[in-house]
Amino acid sequence: ALALQTAQTVNVSSLATQIGMSSKTVMRYMEYLDLSFQTIALQAWERNAGKRLAKAPKIHYIDNGVLQAVLQKRGGMTGAEFESLVVSEIFKQTKNMQAAASFYHLRTHDGKEVDLLVELPEGYFAFEIKMAEHVTKSDARHLHDLQQILDKPLLHSFVLSNDNETKIFGDNVTAVNAVMFLG
Repeated sequence: ALALQTAQTVNVSSLATQIGMSSKTVMRYMEYLDLSFQTIALQAWERNAGKRLAKAPKIHYIDNGVLQAVLQKRGGMTGAEFESLVVSEIFKQTKNMQAAASFYHLRTHDGKEVDLLVELPEGYFAFEIKMAEHVTKSDARHLHDLQQILDKPLLHSFVLSNDNETKIFGDNVTAVNAVMFLG
């Protein structure tokens, strides 16, 4: 049931009701999956935790093969599975470099959503992840004006996709092929 919600915010109470367990038990299982590096629970970004619009974590499976096996799938990915794959690769590469980074998802009061916000001591990197083979400036719409709400500099924003063409969508926003970005 959790695998079906990859790349989505998870309502623990709804999940518990769906599978017939208590919310506490579901939370313990989710913590175990996180501690055993099977999932990443991205907390919602907000400097004032009491004012978070989205308080629920966004879950990503770290290993796409495990996700596919749990879902008993073969073949192509959905957009959510692609998002989890890209987020998990950024997470693994950052951890491998031993960078002092924190990972969040962001949803603002005016409806902007950012798939991944990576906080470093010197500032933030923001990512919008699209499975599309062709991205346009509208795919970057949630990345504009983020600096106004962040408490540190926005170092750069990226749209990561399957588009082979690198594009500049205004100041500080670049669209790059996900495979090229992850190298």
